[in-house]
Amino acid sequence: DFQCDTITIKFDFPKGVKDGREHRARNVTCYLPCNPTGQELLLRFVVAFCRCTMFGLGESMARREYQPCYNVHVKTRMDRVGETRHGFPDAGYADRCRDELQSNNVTIDEAVKFFQCRSRLLR
Repeated sequence: DFQCDTITIKFDFPKGVKDGREHRARNVTCYLPCNPTGQELLLRFVVAFCRCTMFGLGESMARREYQPCYNVHVKTRMDRVGETRHGFPDAGYADRCRDELQSNNVTIDEAVKFFQCRSRLLR
């Protein structure tokens, strides 16, 4: 029986060129609660990432650099600073995240179909 308080996800984007424009590298660690809600979001994150809708390339608001940016916001800090500074935990995050995933056509039904299809391929 596996127990945890927090799901930790690491994204590592190397620097590169897309459409003739250079973008910088970016490493992101994000956090989800280790409960049914966090597990649901994790499944949907995998689908969004595989569909290339989790992140896009854009201008960083903070640094004004061209880099991987969130299409679906993630929690990148564990210091309880809340919603405005990407802090975890954040009581309203799951609902906002579901809305962002939904707007990118990543529903829980789509996530279930995605994993059922992959599991059939592995048999």
